[in-house]
Amino acid sequence: MRAFVALAVAAEASASPPVYDGQIRDEGNGLHSAYMVLPNPPGGGADNHAATIEMLPDGSLVSAWFSGPHEEEAAIVFSRLPKGSTAWTKSTIVSQEDKKTNQNPLLFYDEKTKILHLFHTHADQDSGEGEAEVFHLSSKDEGLTWSEPKKYFDRKGIFIRNRIIRRKDGTLLWPYYSTSGHWSNCKVPVVAWSHSTTVPDSGSGWTVKEMKQGDLEQPTCWRQPHNTKTIECYFRDCGSESIYHAESTDEGETFSDPQKTTLPNPGSGIEGYPLNNGDLVLAYNPTDGNSPCRGRDPLSIGVSSDDGKTWKSRKIQDGPSGMASQGCNQFSYPTIIQTPDGNIHTMYTYAPEGGHRTIKYVRFTEDWVTSGQDSNMISV
Repeated sequence: MRAFVALAVAAEASASPPVYDGQIRDEGNGLHSAYMVLPNPPGGGADNHAATIEMLPDGSLVSAWFSGPHEEEAAIVFSRLPKGSTAWTKSTIVSQEDKKTNQNPLLFYDEKTKILHLFHTHADQDSGEGEAEVFHLSSKDEGLTWSEPKKYFDRKGIFIRNRIIRRKDGTLLWPYYSTSGHWSNCKVPVVAWSHSTTVPDSGSGWTVKEMKQGDLEQPTCWRQPHNTKTIECYFRDCGSESIYHAESTDEGETFSDPQKTTLPNPGSGIEGYPLNNGDLVLAYNPTDGNSPCRGRDPLSIGVSSDDGKTWKSRKIQDGPSGMASQGCNQFSYPTIIQTPDGNIHTMYTYAPEGGHRTIKYVRFTEDWVTSGQDSNMISV
């Protein structure tokens, strides 16, 4: 009887509509989730998009995303999940300027200096990506207080998205992409590496290399767990067909020409991360641009144990949670990380048809992906 009651409660929890309060709840199917909101939603709702997640030394998590009435009038907001807590803190605005839009934040905790860095794009409202500049702010107390946002790169047209990683000598590798006009409006993936083992004070401390192929963006990079001489990057496809990949065997100074994989991509963000046991995890939309509703429903998690040659994949969001699908939903722009306890954490844009975009957090295990009856194997 006790087991029956537990199953009934779990089923009821998974069928309940979302509550946008940051509280982590058991969905009843191996997933724990929470829904984030803007501190004071204007008119009862706001546009939230493009989350980034990072881990602090004690295992606490921090996140940032952009939020506002719409994309072109957005601020950067920040929230934290203290270690052992069951709720994300109320999000607070950390970067905002009148008649400007701030987008695509990126968090990076520099364990060498104990400083938490936050980068984001900054531009006039409705000016487009080509006019965007990268701004930077930092925190010496793990996000409790922040420096004033300042321009980081002198160059316009730089758009950031996925995490900074380390090279073998301890220096930093930063994948991003360029939208400036001299590429005939193509988006070109860029990899930059630093000359120091800590975050440079300005963008002049990075050496920039542009890749040969355009129409790709938002690279996500990692060191291959088994072939550790190789840094691998996956790319979002502006053509909305497939995820592309390229590799470097000289610590990011040169990369192979990007090639198609068999993983589809509807022109939406992706992120990969190396797991503690030598496997890889990848969050992506398993559709292409020919799919209904721009292909941003469903959202899947893939796990690979062979450096990305094959992926075991399972849908983490397939239609809205706890309610019937009314049409075109959006579950996209994932960010993903693993904590030392083995749990995997992802955050993504959650927008059921008819609802405003917010950010959903989900916690799960690798076994949830690989042992699910609805998992499928994909050869790249």
